[in-house]
Amino acid sequence: MTSVEHPEPIVRTIFKALLSKLLHWYGENRQATNDLLVLSVLSTLTYLFIRSNDLMEQFYEYTRQHEELQLDELALTMGVISSLYISVFAVRRWAEAARRLKQANTDNLTELFNRHKGWEILEHELARAKRYQRPLSLIMLDIDFFKEINDRHGHLAGDYILKAVADIARETVRSFDNLIRWGGEEFIVLLPDTELEAALQVAERLREEISSAPIQVPGSALNITASFGIATKDENTTDSEILVARADQAMYIAKHRGRNRVAISR
Repeated sequence: MTSVEHPEPIVRTIFKALLSKLLHWYGENRQATNDLLVLSVLSTLTYLFIRSNDLMEQFYEYTRQHEELQLDELALTMGVISSLYISVFAVRRWAEAARRLKQANTDNLTELFNRHKGWEILEHELARAKRYQRPLSLIMLDIDFFKEINDRHGHLAGDYILKAVADIARETVRSFDNLIRWGGEEFIVLLPDTELEAALQVAERLREEISSAPIQVPGSALNITASFGIATKDENTTDSEILVARADQAMYIAKHRGRNRVAISR
């Protein structure tokens, strides 16, 4: 009897994807995060040492014998202030490091991952998909007639269009999918653990959402469309550049077929 391989439960799939992104994020924030971890460990060890040796009871007993000095209030106050200062310093350092990292990896206009970070994510997800024999799909979308929009309505209108498309994509894809502004009016949606058929559904849903309602820009409302190309990892996908090139080629096929449609790389 031929055994049937059951699909991996969706909860496990989501957990793996989230864990992968968490580990990836920790790798980029390692120094600042380690500072907080060290501070937490030292604080815990100090507290346990004080409790286990009854040092506070001995300290209170000593200060009660020298009540006029009020050493307990002074020491406790200084201890609290010092602890708060160290904690605030560590948190601010971590937040500043995270802010600088976000600026380096994020497109300022759309707040999606930028192209530089996109390549890194692609390499990471492709390596994970190969290691665990999981599917991986990539959607490339390009806003139709974007140059004409800029020429006719101005670059500010173009910026509104780009931000609107980014917002639509955020609301359409899953939380663990990756959205990348690839450059100009091109975007990439990277779909971990996603077969071709499911990726096609995502692309069609995005296409319909983008074309369904006018987008408000200064002075008017514009109807726009986008063209999509889909590529899925197969045995010939040796690196991320091949996957991107296949999706890009499929997207141009969609353009040549009349725009506002989805094409698949075969």
